[in-house]
Formats: sequence, C-alpha cells, structure tokens
Amino acid sequence: MKYSLLGKQKAKSQPTAKQKAKGTLGFGEEGVPYRANGHHPHRQLHCIDLFAGCGGLSLGLEEANFKPLLFSEINPQAAETYIANRVGMGIIPVGDVYNLTDLDLNLLKTNWRYKDIKDIDLVCGGPPCQGYSGIGHRRTFKLDKQDIPSNHLFQEMVRVIRCVRPKMFLFENVRGLLNARWTPEGQSGEIFKAVLDEFKSLTDHRIRWDLVHAKNYGVPQNRPRIIMVGIRYDKDCIANNHWQN
Repeated sequence: MKYSLLGKQKAKSQPTAKQKAKGTLGFGEEGVPYRANGHHPHRQLHCIDLFAGCGGLSLGLEEANFKPLLFSEINPQAAETYIANRVGMGIIPVGDVYNLTDLDLNLLKTNWRYKDIKDIDLVCGGPPCQGYSGIGHRRTFKLDKQDIPSNHLFQEMVRVIRCVRPKMFLFENVRGLLNARWTPEGQSGEIFKAVLDEFKSLTDHRIRWDLVHAKNYGVPQNRPRIIMVGIRYDKDCIANNHWQN
C-alpha cells in the first residue's frame, strides 16, 4: 500500500515498520503520518500557500491539520473566494508573489516566532500551468514559452522556500511540464529540467518527485499531476538510499 501527503489510498490500517523505513511520502517526525490512515499530529502544523487560487490545496491541507498563515494569489476574484471561505482565520493575503520580498518574509518570520511558530512546516504551490500545458499554450499564446513571464514563477517559489526554510515544500503542476520545450526547436523536457535544477539548488532539502494520478487517491478524475516534495535534511525521517531521484 502507498501512503502519500495526498492522503490514504485504501485501508485505515496502521503502517508497518517496513513501510515507514521504506521512505513513503506521508510520514513526519518519529514516523507520525500527516494524513495517511486518517490520523493527525498532536500539534498544529503551519503552511504558506503560493499561487493559491480559490484555496483548493489549502482546503486539503486544512483537513490534514495544517493552518495557512499566508497565501498569494494575483487573481482578485480567486483571492476573494479564498478569503471568504476563511473568515476570522487571520491568514495574510498577498497578491503578486513578486511583491512578497525577502524583507517581508523575514519580518513575518519574526512575527510568527513571537507567536511561538518557530518553523514553517510547509510551503506549497502550483505555479500557473497554462504555459506548460500544450492545450493551454496553443489556445492562449503565440510566444515562445521562455518569453511567457508566468512560466518562470517556479523561481519565485524557490526564492520563498530558500528564505523561509520550511520543514517541507510541495510543488504541483501538470503532466505537460515533463515534455515541455522553451521553444519549438528546443529539446523535449528542457523546461522540467530547468525547474528540477532550480529546486535542487535548495541545498537544505532532500527532493523527490513523481507523476501521480488523482484516480488512485479516491478522486473520480483522470487527472495526472507532477508532485515534487522536499524535506529539510534536519527533519528527514527517510533512509537516504530511498529518497533519491
């Protein structure tokens, strides 16, 4: 049976020692599952949601005992929906992620430390994917993908992760990213290589990625997505030889 940050697959049985040792994605400190098996850690977990849309990913994380502290979303209607569903939670809204400077993040970290939040548990995000999707690109753009500003937002996510140093990060995007090219003459997969290299520059985190299908996690949709997870080395509970790409 597979366990994942995305949730349980079938059974509610407790994971075996072998499963914990193997390096499945869903286990935190001391083998405590974040969401697998329906159990939660005893303490509140905290996250930052980038490119949050109307809050679908945050909703799943909230069900797994994460509390969003900050979200970024440039679309005002989507951001308003996010806020309307979380009234009174004190989540800090940010519009354009480019406006979320390192100085701002450092001040926020100081503020959170005074609230006894010493570490951010998770930074997550799915940068806009229209430029990576073959269909979205053909319908919307006549530019090379390297000339579309939103195709480089993954670099901003890496910048935020580097500044915040969360215990974990989660990157999500469409399957088309695996084969996308910067230009029609480029090499297949060159965009994903650039994305992966950028995230691998985060020397504090051990990284793993995979292509997962929503239909394998109880969702009646054939929705393949790239999921990349990074765990900070000092929090890495997974054997080194099982946590490499």
